[in-house]
Amino acid sequence: MAPHRSIQACSGAVQAEGVALDGRVLAHTNVLEKGHRREDPPARRAIAAAAPFSEEIVEQGRRRLFLGLPIWRTEDDFLLSGRDRTRVGTLMFSLPLEATLESARRAGTQVIWLVLLFCAAALAGALALLRLILRRLRAVSDATAKVAGGDYSVMVPSDSADEFGELAGAFNNMSATLSRTVVSRDRLEEALSVARATLDASADGILVVASDLKIVTFNRRFLEMWGLSEEIVRESDSRKLVDRVTPLLADPEGFRSRSVPSYENFDIAEQRDVLRLKDGRVYERISRPYQLEGETVGRT
Repeated sequence: MAPHRSIQACSGAVQAEGVALDGRVLAHTNVLEKGHRREDPPARRAIAAAAPFSEEIVEQGRRRLFLGLPIWRTEDDFLLSGRDRTRVGTLMFSLPLEATLESARRAGTQVIWLVLLFCAAALAGALALLRLILRRLRAVSDATAKVAGGDYSVMVPSDSADEFGELAGAFNNMSATLSRTVVSRDRLEEALSVARATLDASADGILVVASDLKIVTFNRRFLEMWGLSEEIVRESDSRKLVDRVTPLLADPEGFRSRSVPSYENFDIAEQRDVLRLKDGRVYERISRPYQLEGETVGRT
């Protein structure tokens, strides 16, 4: 009887009993009921059911919840479920319905509170993570604005090994590359300015032509000597430029015959000749190839 009383105590049942398949009470919390046969409809339905059975009943004017659990036997073990089993009886409980519902409500309330606490904790964690993400994104955004404004020395903290750490590292590499590029560009512009000033300071007219006959550069003295504008020279190639200045020469055909070969073969060695203009001016022309890394790329 001890096991049945323990089940009764844990479940809060008014009574608990074990019933054989023929309805005979094998064990009961009330010893006087042992050996009696259960013939009441709820008991017979519980015995006939192959699965757990429940039903609301009224005993002594009180509503109760009647439960029936089938008992099975597999070889020498008694089980409540399993395969290849033999039905040996039924456990029956009678529970006070109001108390059972109240317990269910209390359990439901506790579950709701646990769910709410879990949701609150999850929300707090999500908000903290969101603030961290926004702070890191704001740091990258501020740094991007500074780079856009020309400050290439800005760096973003990259003290984590996650995706934001990789993003910060990539941004810092980009910023460092831009900084080096800007410094190199500034130095290049400075070198070009010095070279341009040197060309313009020369007393000789200078014209540089690439191997594709395009004009690479020239100085102001060259424009003055031939009465040309900067726009005309930039928009012309060497052939068009020869056509434009030929009418100014006293011997236009000789000038053309001596100019064309040097523009068709840029490897021709240094050439010198005298150009006489119709207005009496006389120029000495010197033409030589210029090279980059040992390769001829044009003429001056």
